[in-house]
Amino acid sequence: MDLTHIALLTCACLSVKGDITKDLQYLAAIFPGFYDNTVQYENDIKNDIPEKDRHVHLSISVSNEEMPILEGRVNFYLEEFVNGDRKDLVRQRIYSYGVDEEERIHLKFYTLKDQKQFAHASPNSPLFKNLTLKDVVYVEGCDVYWDRVTEDLFRSHMFNTCLVEIDGAEILITDTNDVTSSYLTVKETWISVANGSIVRSIPVPYNLTKQIVGTETKLPLKTMPRQGQDVYLRYKNQTKTQLRTFDDLLQALVSGQAVRYYITPTACRVTGATGAKTTQIGGYIDTFEYFSSPTFGPNSYIGFGSLSYQRDDSGSLAVRLREGSIYKTGDVHLTVTTLSPDYQAVIHKQYYDCTIGPDSSSVSASFFADGASLTRLATFGEFVTALQSGSRIRATIDYGLCSLKKDTIGGADIEDFEVSSDGNHVLWSQLKTISNSQGGGYVNDILTSRFFSNGSVVFTASEVVVDTDKPLFVNVITCAMNGPRLDGGVELYQVD
Repeated sequence: MDLTHIALLTCACLSVKGDITKDLQYLAAIFPGFYDNTVQYENDIKNDIPEKDRHVHLSISVSNEEMPILEGRVNFYLEEFVNGDRKDLVRQRIYSYGVDEEERIHLKFYTLKDQKQFAHASPNSPLFKNLTLKDVVYVEGCDVYWDRVTEDLFRSHMFNTCLVEIDGAEILITDTNDVTSSYLTVKETWISVANGSIVRSIPVPYNLTKQIVGTETKLPLKTMPRQGQDVYLRYKNQTKTQLRTFDDLLQALVSGQAVRYYITPTACRVTGATGAKTTQIGGYIDTFEYFSSPTFGPNSYIGFGSLSYQRDDSGSLAVRLREGSIYKTGDVHLTVTTLSPDYQAVIHKQYYDCTIGPDSSSVSASFFADGASLTRLATFGEFVTALQSGSRIRATIDYGLCSLKKDTIGGADIEDFEVSSDGNHVLWSQLKTISNSQGGGYVNDILTSRFFSNGSVVFTASEVVVDTDKPLFVNVITCAMNGPRLDGGVELYQVD
């Protein structure tokens, strides 16, 4: 028996313009995963709800799948099972998304003729790549449409065309499904076509909570340093420490420590515009990124940067941009660019090629962990409490444990932020200006972060050309806060 008609979404890259694209991107990011209604099911038992009126213990798993037969649409495979037993399957379907001619997010359902063949299929299974139209049946009249209601809430609706036969009677099925980053709610209604009466076959609504995936199904990439308890304790509550190796520097950053640097140009190789100053340079590595994939070059490195404004001796305003790279080889490169306020003219540019190493006599770039007292925040509640108390918070993000699955770690102070009125949502954004590697000039690198009370985190990363506001890309990434087992991608630290 069908228990629910649940409208789901997977990641999409569709050629549509305007707000529908943003809505689709966000919905695509927050939906895929695993849901169940264990809490609702157990509460029915605790509250002595009669067995006939209880919610079934329902679980739903969703995986993105490549299906050439449905080219141009976004497709995934869904399984529903009951009693926590994956063998007790009640539904297997293909869900296919697109945007219709009226600019609506549009879902079509397909059933599989040979369901046993696809039961418990692993993600990216060749079974789906080899599907033909003879293997599936389109469910006529049961298309579902999605609308964005609030920033984090989407709601679906159907038209009165979904007619199915249940227990020998013709039934019209309509439903309204709510999806947020933390839950899925299904409100389904069955109406008798014969007399128009409501057939109460299942209790409603079904409230399914999204489960955070940990190390059991999403293993860390071997090339990344693990943000584990040993690393955190190494730098917890220490006094200021000079970091003499690349590994020490990286571990301090991913453990929540803020790092300061000091560069002595006389010990570096300095090149660039004639007449540019070569004064000693110091700074704070607030925002950083660590790259270890060959995609970003042959050597792992840490990138950082900062931007400030200054006036020269004549009173003219200029932009000062610093961009630094610290390589595992011990090489340190810093580029200091002075720009006109509109970023169009380079006034002068200086390059510093320096080193970091255990031998202090040959080091021209020095790095120091600030020795702050750190408290790791293991829950969303602890995070909000720390923000409300005025504490300084640092975040580190291991994207290898997120949906991006790239060999990258990022980190920054959480500065300007907003907390929702119900205390269940924190919004934080950061911006840095960097050189445009795709076409010259400069771009604003923007990361918008949304933290939710169930521990899920959604990042929207984008780059926008400074002078034209032209977006180069938008990437939506889902992740999770680390709990006591340290199995998520996002670490939060209270700094005192």
